Amino acid sequence: MSKGKPLSLIVATLFPEFGIGFKNALPWKLRNEMKYFKTVTTNAPTGHQNAVIMGRNTWESIPAKFRPLPNRLNVIISSTLSNLPNEDNVHYYNTVESALDALNSMDTIHRVFIMGGAQLYNHCLYNKLVDDLLITEVYSNSQDVEVPMDTFLGKEFILDNYTKTSRDALEQHLGFKPDEKQTEGTFQYEFTLYKLK
Repeated sequence: MSKGKPLSLIVATLFPEFGIGFKNALPWKLRNEMKYFKTVTTNAPTGHQNAVIMGRNTWESIPAKFRPLPNRLNVIISSTLSNLPNEDNVHYYNTVESALDALNSMDTIHRVFIMGGAQLYNHCLYNKLVDDLLITEVYSNSQDVEVPMDTFLGKEFILDNYTKTSRDALEQHLGFKPDEKQTEGTFQYEFTLYKLK
């Protein structure tokens, strides 16, 4: 568990397997889920901003015209990029631990979000660095079409160490009321909050 600023892992996962990707990409395009991600990660008091931490592959998977993600401090964890100079909204670190140390000393940072990929997610999970998990639970509406997945979160670890909270707890945590369960294309999904037991 983090000892500094609130640290959340934010992710969309295919249930019940906790699948998060296929061939280094998302197997869905969920417009409202992306809107939710943006709202959650940019929602900060006046004079503050949030930080989003990602691995190099996740950073490079964002189209160049959308990088850095606006209105957030973009933190990239990479041994190969960490010698690059920090810019206004982009900072580079060797490890997530060194990034968290730096972020905890920044007065203007409100919350910190881990946004992928799988290696970074699982490192933060298994080392109990995150206070809570903002999981979008995605379900396939089609019995006939199998959703391909080759990348997963540690399902057993999550279920053993975290508890899914109520809808009220999610709303209180976020400071706003997200949409209820919804459908896009062949997927149905809902926003949830898991807390360390």
